[in-house]
Amino acid sequence: MTQHVLPQGLFPILDENYAGELSTVEIIEAFLDAEAEPFIVRSKSMVKADYSEYIYAISLLKHEMDFEYIIHHHVDQVPLSGAAGIHLTAKSMSVDKARKELGPDRIVGYSAHSLDDALKAEDLGADYILLGSIFEPPREDPSLPVLGLEELKKTCKRVSLPVYAIGGINTGNLMLIKEAGAAGFATLRGVYENGTIDHNISMLKVLWEEMD
Repeated sequence: MTQHVLPQGLFPILDENYAGELSTVEIIEAFLDAEAEPFIVRSKSMVKADYSEYIYAISLLKHEMDFEYIIHHHVDQVPLSGAAGIHLTAKSMSVDKARKELGPDRIVGYSAHSLDDALKAEDLGADYILLGSIFEPPREDPSLPVLGLEELKKTCKRVSLPVYAIGGINTGNLMLIKEAGAAGFATLRGVYENGTIDHNISMLKVLWEEMD
């Protein structure tokens, strides 16, 4: 049985909408230099055909560069891609169906927007929860609720899975996330700011580890 390891602290997301002038190869190299994997490969702007080509290109890079990654939303892309697993949302295939299709060896993660959401995903067989938005609505969907630290604390206490926080997280509030019981966090702006990905990740990782 393959054992895929979940991130400790930072959960990186590869998203070309935040990449600026950086290429996919440059981003992955920066992730690997900073020992930030597995990472989620996300693209909310690509149509499925383009995303399929994108994932194929990343699967070829995986053979060359040897890294672990998780596909966002499209379960059918996982089996032939060499991906470690799938990250699901409310608009994706259900967690239990994805688990049945992918089997026990692949990671199945879920984006939850409440404690009830997270508990349901746990019952259906998820491996981790990405909970948000904690501090501010995401740029891609400002209609999503801002949950706040109390909902994060409740979720971390009630859910036995690793819970990662997302939404408005930065170096100034990172300690609050860890004190709430989160296993880690995701931050897009914090990672891609100024295009210095490896530096940004290293700083975030050091801050997280120093809070023990």
